[in-house]
Amino acid sequence: MVTVTVAVPVLVAAVLGGGAGVATRRWLARLPRGAPVPAGWCEAGLALSGAATAGLVVSGLLDPRWTALLAVLSWLTVAGSATDLQVRRLPNALTLPALALVPAALVPAGVPRWGAAWPGRCCSAAPTWWCTWSRHGRWAAAT
Repeated sequence: MVTVTVAVPVLVAAVLGGGAGVATRRWLARLPRGAPVPAGWCEAGLALSGAATAGLVVSGLLDPRWTALLAVLSWLTVAGSATDLQVRRLPNALTLPALALVPAALVPAGVPRWGAAWPGRCCSAAPTWWCTWSRHGRWAAAT
């Protein structure tokens, strides 16, 4: 039997995920080159991922410190997949912030868990930065 202590956090997370999906869809449409995604793609994906994450936390299968990372990865996955499936391209305005968002989302999980891997992450991000910068010549053109 599903209790209120389980159902309410899952429903709240689903509603918040749906709201984030609306904001993401509108943001993608307003990008300089535009990436219009039909209604429902981002909303459903982020609502489902929010509900699943909340369900895992409430059931005790997931440590709450990992929810920030799962939220960022879910957002990147849903926004990237919807954009790629609809307009067949990934905008740099979506992929470049991921270089900062993913390590920042690891902070609530604790620095010792990811601090040792930080030099490797910087080395793997450097080629991406260089390719974007050298191809466009400036950051403003990379969005």
